[in-house]
Amino acid sequence: MSGLQSLDISIDPVANKRSSTQKKPQSIDPFSGLDIETGVHSKAAVRPNPKPLPPSSVDSLEPLRDVTTPIVSETGGVVPIIQQGTRLGSGRVVDMIGQGGMTRVYRIWNEELEMYRAVKLVNQVFSGDTSERFRTEAKICAKFDHPNIIHIYNVGSWYDIPYIEMEYIEGQTLDYYIKKFGRLPAIAAGAIAMILAKSLEHIHSAPFQIYGKEYKGIIHRDLKPSNIMIANDGTVKLMDFGIARPVETGFHTQVNLNVVGTIQYFSPEQLDNNNVDHSTDIYALGAILYEMLTGTKTFPYTTLTSLVKMKTINSYKDLNTFDFAIQSELKSIASMCLRMNREERYRSGGALYYALESACENLGIDIPTDIIRSYAADPHRMEAEEQLLLQEQQRAVHEEEIEEKASIGSRFAKKLSQLFGN
Repeated sequence: MSGLQSLDISIDPVANKRSSTQKKPQSIDPFSGLDIETGVHSKAAVRPNPKPLPPSSVDSLEPLRDVTTPIVSETGGVVPIIQQGTRLGSGRVVDMIGQGGMTRVYRIWNEELEMYRAVKLVNQVFSGDTSERFRTEAKICAKFDHPNIIHIYNVGSWYDIPYIEMEYIEGQTLDYYIKKFGRLPAIAAGAIAMILAKSLEHIHSAPFQIYGKEYKGIIHRDLKPSNIMIANDGTVKLMDFGIARPVETGFHTQVNLNVVGTIQYFSPEQLDNNNVDHSTDIYALGAILYEMLTGTKTFPYTTLTSLVKMKTINSYKDLNTFDFAIQSELKSIASMCLRMNREERYRSGGALYYALESACENLGIDIPTDIIRSYAADPHRMEAEEQLLLQEQQRAVHEEEIEEKASIGSRFAKKLSQLFGN
């Protein structure tokens, strides 16, 4: 089915009264102006007055882009240009909020439920394997009912192009915050990492059924800041399970590294195409924590040759060599996640979570979502407060050192007096 049934078609109401010799009226998509049968945009298209779209409540969202670039199917068929008001999924397009190599993500307004949702649409009709992998992503996400994993509501096709309809998150990706504000305050980085580790503990061990087979746990294999949403209310959401695979086996996952995944976050064994397990995701989370703590990628190389060379030997800038202070426990945790030998990393998401929980307790973090919500509301303020706290701690340490030196000097003088005094 081509998905045309979801479109509102303007049909001449008096068509049935016309002579059979008269030309059949055109069927027009009222929002794109496209004639369904010919693929030609009609100048006579009449736009109806649908229920009005709500004004955008998120100023930071990017406006609809590439509205002049049509999506072309594999067979060369014309697909309507997506613009504000185009019906997609269960609602009408408001704007485009994300774009990747294979997909675009649109925010839609569901008139009946009066709520926003997000629709991820493949850029064009790819090979059958790619389309099947896209649907597998939806099935996998739908199996995991977890507060920190994006919720899937529906799958479908729009002009034979598959899409996934999911919850819309009021917020930004972690990648957005790192690029705009640089390194995160330690308490924010620790809180985000702790929630992500808890999510990994769940997906690595939760039983599920797909394609008629029972599995226990999946490996995400594509963890990166752009796949992590930070909601305005402090919730962290893990997204994009496009190349995830069950722990025991794989399906729809044999893909070219240049096309799928971000090599900067790949584990050494993943880059070598060796058998991967849950420790691959542990490594990727370590790279994300590194980036949150420093504001730079673990492997910040611009050419594929240099990137692969450094990743093959797992060579990256030591966290002890940065010219600013990094919280010691989080630094140790990130370094352990990034070990070349997978056997030396944390053995599970649960083990990593407990290490992060201990570090966060020492940072004074009680409820992680409260910390993340405060950071999302005003990143600069939290950074300034952390700097003031660090300065106070440094002064306290300095004063303690002075007092300790004075105490040592006093004890030394007293000892000398005892030894040589009259």
